[in-house]
Amino acid sequence: MMDSNDSRLNRSRDRGRNVALWAWESVEKAAGQSTYKSEDYMALALKLPSMLQVSGLGQTLAFLAAKGGLEDVNSSPKNGHRAIFCDIDSFLREGVFKGERSGRNTMEMVLDCEPSRYRIALREAQEMADWLKRFAQAKLQEEK
Repeated sequence: MMDSNDSRLNRSRDRGRNVALWAWESVEKAAGQSTYKSEDYMALALKLPSMLQVSGLGQTLAFLAAKGGLEDVNSSPKNGHRAIFCDIDSFLREGVFKGERSGRNTMEMVLDCEPSRYRIALREAQEMADWLKRFAQAKLQEEK
């Protein structure tokens, strides 16, 4: 019989696997697209964990939006900055911002949320960024 600690551990493992799978699919998608240089995406993925650590989620999203534009997140990204922004957006919409109104992008939700929810969103984004970085490193090694 599983006690509550075992159940929590299994949920944590499943979450980690889901984040890893999501990050792998994002890196594969970026490597296989043709609208922007995948090297730009990979270079940004390598920097993303430190950007989040140093600047926080709001400033990182603002930087990515400034460099990549704020068009609809469902449209095809035209550069690596926009692709990373869209990846963070879709990831957080399936996590901490699940159920939010669809007309808002993640940057707006981050600016409007309570501090406790911001910390959760930052933690989730950092976890995702760590996986993106590792998979981007692997993809770059594979391409050499």
